[in-house]
Amino acid sequence: MDSYIPNFFKVNVTFLKHGAVWSPKDKTQRSYKVYKMYQVIVLFLTLGCSSYSVVMGIIIHLKNFAILIEVLSVSFTILLAAVKTSFWLIKGEKIKIIMNRLETDLFHCEKIDDFDPEGMLNQAKLSGIKYACLLLFFSHLVLGLGYIPVMSLACWYYFKDLQITDVPTFKTLPYYTHIPFDHDTPLKYIFACLLQCVPMYLYVNAFVGVDSLFMNLMNFIATRMLILQGAFRTMRKRCLQKIIGYDLAPDSLHNSNEMEEYMMSDMKKCIQHLQLLLRSCKDIEDNFQYVSLVQALGTIYILCSTLLLLSTSPPFTKEFGRNIFYLLGVIVQLGLYCWFGNQLTLKAANVPIAVWESQWLETRKPFKICMLLTMMRMKRPLLINAGKFVPLILDTQIAVLKGSYSYYTVLKGMSK
Repeated sequence: MDSYIPNFFKVNVTFLKHGAVWSPKDKTQRSYKVYKMYQVIVLFLTLGCSSYSVVMGIIIHLKNFAILIEVLSVSFTILLAAVKTSFWLIKGEKIKIIMNRLETDLFHCEKIDDFDPEGMLNQAKLSGIKYACLLLFFSHLVLGLGYIPVMSLACWYYFKDLQITDVPTFKTLPYYTHIPFDHDTPLKYIFACLLQCVPMYLYVNAFVGVDSLFMNLMNFIATRMLILQGAFRTMRKRCLQKIIGYDLAPDSLHNSNEMEEYMMSDMKKCIQHLQLLLRSCKDIEDNFQYVSLVQALGTIYILCSTLLLLSTSPPFTKEFGRNIFYLLGVIVQLGLYCWFGNQLTLKAANVPIAVWESQWLETRKPFKICMLLTMMRMKRPLLINAGKFVPLILDTQIAVLKGSYSYYTVLKGMSK
């Protein structure tokens, strides 16, 4: 309901561009052709090479349970990234329509007293940037802990012209995915690590871009719900600033015709905005339902397998540090899904209270009917569901953590 703030989703778009899934608008420019070439290379490395490497890694280590658990954990992460990349390539245009619809400037609302819509949107935008960068930080931290130490050591061996054949650190790569050549020299080891980590790095941008955009869409709608509450509560005050004559009729019991007209117009605008937000929530749920469901199910396995890996890793080793940050990153990722979904549900639930506090005593029957219908509609909880049946709320986060620990105990028993 405030004036349009351009590029609310700018940080998410930046990640998606780097992930090679957000093409430039102008197809006639040279930059579009260059970007398309970049996109083909990235998709070949990620959806093609990385997927092949993971599948072969699973096949090779089928008989080794301990290694298979780690391979499957990495595989689920890459599978999630592949699903999200494919999702955006298929449904990206539909999501862009939702983004453009939400960022409309048709529902302007004036600042009055402590009600500052522009400030609220700016604060929400900063919050979206902060949490998107938090996701990116954890993703790069896990990759960095996995590859930087061993690649640095391999570089040292290379420049010192030393052999790595009998060095335990170089017996395996940081992750047990398949590389189709031996890595028995420092240079080959460095090249093998690059073949592993470059597709993962490219995946991270698309992965974080889709995740942070989903969260930011919920963040934006939740903030608009909060602005709607302020709009309902300050409706009479804002209309008083617009009228020329008196606000009350001669009987002092009802609004004057001018005041009633302004309040009814503002009520209709609020209702139209609320309908837009509700429609956008449904479209977001319809488009993201399978991605969010795969995320929730994948998180359960990743958490329990990472707990198992942590229980078998000696403390204060690079494997232990990598796994602990990987575990924290996955918890934060699902936690942000559920946090923003929960905030959206809570702020939507407070809309009926704000409608009731809209200083409606002097209004006439049509205005009161609009009030009642709006309050009745918002009595039904507004939920974003994963797969149409798993609500993204904090209770779901707790259930996933409990379920993951239960499956961990089962896997721990199988590994003995």
